[in-house]
Amino acid sequence: MKMKSNTLSSLALATLAAFIGGCKLTSPPSEPPRHDEVLTRKNIDALTDNELKAYEHAIARMKQKSRDNIYDPQGFLWQAWVHNCPTVWQPKNQSVVPLAALSTQQDWIGNSNEFLQYCDFRPLLKSKLGLGDDDFVKVHPGQCEHAKDTFLHWHRAEFYFFEKALQNADPEGKFGPSTKNVTVPFWNFTKAPTGQRYPKAFENTQSPLYSIHRNMKPALSPSNNRRSSTVSDPNFCGFNRSDSTADKPLSCGYTSPYLLAYQIHFNNWREFGGSPYNRAGNFGAFEAQIHNPMHAIYAGCEGQSNRPVCFMEDNSQAGFDPVFYSFHAFIDFAYDQWLQTNAAKCVNNNEYCVTGGRMFMRGTQSDSLPVPQGFSEGKTKPVEGRFANMGRAELYFDSEKVGYNYADPSKEFIDGEVIAQLIKKHRDAGFDFYLQDGTTRQSIDTTASLFSELLSYGAHAPASRVTESQIKTSKLILPEANSTTINTAQLKIVRKPMDIEDYSFQADIYLVPASIKVTPEVIKNDDFRASHLAVSTAYWALGDHSAHDGHGGHSEHMSKASSVSLDQELVHLIGAILRGKNKAKPWQLVLVVSGHEAATADHFEPLKIEFK
Repeated sequence: MKMKSNTLSSLALATLAAFIGGCKLTSPPSEPPRHDEVLTRKNIDALTDNELKAYEHAIARMKQKSRDNIYDPQGFLWQAWVHNCPTVWQPKNQSVVPLAALSTQQDWIGNSNEFLQYCDFRPLLKSKLGLGDDDFVKVHPGQCEHAKDTFLHWHRAEFYFFEKALQNADPEGKFGPSTKNVTVPFWNFTKAPTGQRYPKAFENTQSPLYSIHRNMKPALSPSNNRRSSTVSDPNFCGFNRSDSTADKPLSCGYTSPYLLAYQIHFNNWREFGGSPYNRAGNFGAFEAQIHNPMHAIYAGCEGQSNRPVCFMEDNSQAGFDPVFYSFHAFIDFAYDQWLQTNAAKCVNNNEYCVTGGRMFMRGTQSDSLPVPQGFSEGKTKPVEGRFANMGRAELYFDSEKVGYNYADPSKEFIDGEVIAQLIKKHRDAGFDFYLQDGTTRQSIDTTASLFSELLSYGAHAPASRVTESQIKTSKLILPEANSTTINTAQLKIVRKPMDIEDYSFQADIYLVPASIKVTPEVIKNDDFRASHLAVSTAYWALGDHSAHDGHGGHSEHMSKASSVSLDQELVHLIGAILRGKNKAKPWQLVLVVSGHEAATADHFEPLKIEFK
């Protein structure tokens, strides 16, 4: 979609350059990108008919490239592998393998039950082509970055090449609409879906954007939550109409435009984007509180009868569903908003300065696609026909320099001043309310936690399934009673390493007076949850994501449940308690873990908060 560039002012560009710069590349620049205009990514629900047809055609052509050769790096299959297939086996003397040589089902890419071992085609290749164990070589499509400060960087680099592959799918329009100006449209999942669970374009069964491997349960369900909400726009999640039959999108249980705006305007880089990969803490709030619940729970199929295969809940399969790319395009949009909002706050390498820019992004891409100015593969060995990695993260920090921007931010995000007023309201209230017996309270202005209101009173879905084994209580030691100011309050949520298969989970943390015994029945009370929910976060089960050496860095996918650390910042909530009349009372932290049948509270360390 070709639109006029929303170019930043010279001052803003200079500030952004200082914000994301600081490290000069030592390698000589390659040819500049082969684009002369900035293209605009739009909301998929705002595409014109011709724009949608061009995007569908680009996806269809990429799928056809994979049918012609499963190892084509510009094909849909290879691009899905880039997301998390660190090793794929290729015949030594055969770089072109058409899908027809393996299967008669030519539409398996997204709409078939074949090939459930998506990263390993060796069994089929052996049986269909008569190959033996020694007839293969390893190739390394890619490995996504999660649970560290390169999470957003890596996906931006991945999408740069995916979008270039889209544009190169049929640029001359020989087989349909020209794809040369196609961009990845975003799905704003903080708004009510235009389809039953996703944007309408993804629910058209005749479209190449459709996949049978999704959670297809309708997202609208009767709401029993009658609290008045700060959300006034019915298009946003969390809306609550006055009639008793009002519905709200189920996705509001896992995300909210207010929570997203809070993160954009009030999180520093480590809080928002994550910790450097070799430090404890790992997940940024955006990944843990918004990205992970949507992937693992909203788009997942855990708990459904006759459980289907849902691509989006597995990071090795997520890229096989076209909805993944629009889901992550909105994530990249939010990342872009954080960068622009906080650029001027980066001073002397403080907590607002972006880290991870010097890391090479793992992923082998077609070397016939354009690359950003200054691109270098580092010390990696050349791979015929493919770049060995996607270059350093810092090349992609300025989206307009690599050829794209986003349409109408004011229509997609809540203004920061709204969040500032919400924080002030809770700070002034002092967190002086609490329920003694789970009874209904009458006023949200004094009986709701900040996080509940930020989440638009969502995150209720797991409550009905909570059992005693999913609850763990820990004593909270507050700072001295006469203390009214703290700079940080880092909540430590740590799952122990275990010799079992890794699993995704949601962790809800409640801040509760010690006098209250928290049982499953108490947790199920909507008023209790709204009053005491301190934070809701989630882990998406992943493989190993440790290497960043510029030498390829690929490792085998691991499935054991390793230690998981989900640091969460609670400074506003704890500060409100210290300013209120209940600061001297004993408090407890309550962990409720859900989202997977294997999840129990015994898998977790006692909760604690570190104050500074």
